[in-house]
Amino acid sequence: MMRALSELLEQRSIRHVGIDMDNLRWVYPSPPGDRFSVRLGFNNLAAMWPNFQEMEPECVVIADVVESPAEIDDYLAAMPGTRVTVIRLDVPMPVILQRLEGRECVHRVEWYRQRAPELQEIMERNHIGDLVIAAGDRAPEDIAHEILQRVDPLQGQA
Repeated sequence: MMRALSELLEQRSIRHVGIDMDNLRWVYPSPPGDRFSVRLGFNNLAAMWPNFQEMEPECVVIADVVESPAEIDDYLAAMPGTRVTVIRLDVPMPVILQRLEGRECVHRVEWYRQRAPELQEIMERNHIGDLVIAAGDRAPEDIAHEILQRVDPLQGQA
């Protein structure tokens, strides 16, 4: 999804940064007290932010799972001077599970099958998402077009 959105921004000549938070916290084992390496990811983002600022991006697109409103403060602390808009993709659980089966390693897929419904419930309970888009099994390009129709990337909301 992030790549599809990035491609549309590029087509519109909008300077932007694309960040996949999973890559910023990909370690084994997780740091003590940081089960999913979330703190590590924000620390890495904060360390990288000055380099991205030099590029004078007009917007930042971050792929991540946001579980609590407090994480917005973590983004703001890691990227001073930005605004954060959380766009949650509402994907039916059968579609999520099908994608996991095709994407994840056989020995890890069961963990993801358990975690996906848990995350969905957490996001719904915590009212995560300034904008919630019904993604269904739509193509990423279609969803990216809808995001840009509904959110102005030049207002720091992508």
